[in-house]
Amino acid sequence: MANHKLNNLRQIRTLMYRLKRNFGLPMTLRQTSRVHDLETGVTTPTNTDIEIKRAIFPPAKEWQAFISLLGGNFDYGGYFDKTVRDVIIDARDLSVVPTTEDSIIFQTRQYAILSVAEAENTMAYLIRMKETARGATIT
Repeated sequence: MANHKLNNLRQIRTLMYRLKRNFGLPMTLRQTSRVHDLETGVTTPTNTDIEIKRAIFPPAKEWQAFISLLGGNFDYGGYFDKTVRDVIIDARDLSVVPTTEDSIIFQTRQYAILSVAEAENTMAYLIRMKETARGATIT
């Protein structure tokens, strides 16, 4: 039984490798921490950027068709928001666990993280993100 599970995990790892090769694009995970000075009362935000060489960005049309096949939340003719994207990040590419407090910078645009789901044995993270309304590009 344990051997069967290891075989499944190996297949998932192989699939992740292939997806990274075909759909992998660079992005940055930005974690913002805030330090509050008790004497002055000033809160100072500090950004920590984690560069990811190949995050998996599935093609939008194929991904939408796949989600629709699964049933998704589209029982009554729902729609896809073009500012919302999904990304898969290999857990080996991160030294931290992403949270909804973090943000993502992809192709000079900033995205807020809406949700984070862990894959089997924390092999990867499926992140749903939405482009921030500011419209400002990040360099």
